[in-house]
Amino acid sequence: MKFLVMMNPARTIGAGEPDLTAETLQVVREVVEDCRAVGIPSVIENLIYALPGSEPMTPQQREDAIVESAVLLTELNPDLLKLEYPGSAAGCRRLADVLTVPWAVLSAGVDFDTFTDVIKVSCDDGGASGFIAGRSVWKESIGLVGEERQTFLAEVAVPRLTNLREAIAGRARPWNAS
Repeated sequence: MKFLVMMNPARTIGAGEPDLTAETLQVVREVVEDCRAVGIPSVIENLIYALPGSEPMTPQQREDAIVESAVLLTELNPDLLKLEYPGSAAGCRRLADVLTVPWAVLSAGVDFDTFTDVIKVSCDDGGASGFIAGRSVWKESIGLVGEERQTFLAEVAVPRLTNLREAIAGRARPWNAS
């Protein structure tokens, strides 16, 4: 089961405010335990967000938030983490250093060529087990209808998936590797 959360551990707790990170982690803990109890894999996806009232995150702040969130989530031992690309090979190496569970990189809707590069770096430098892609594969089909959409999906999206699979062949770590 895939469960989406939005967590940024850099968020401070103001007077009278709840600890959203702790609450999020507790819910994820329960989801992972429930999945384990009934024998289904848990896939936890975390999306980073800018802190309320702050400037947009710098690339380094974004990388830090992705890695720090991954540290907290890996401790809950889900079967797979679905994570944002931390922005660089160095960021991927940081993930590889802290994760004790497999991870897959999400596409975040970037263009297809960029995502192809992202998955290579994520696997080569971050030990990613692969990718979970959506919009990067098919987003151009949104405005299409009928046969035009079917043609796009068959002639563009399916070959893109094949290209992505080929891009990670020999690179991705098996998600169920010990």
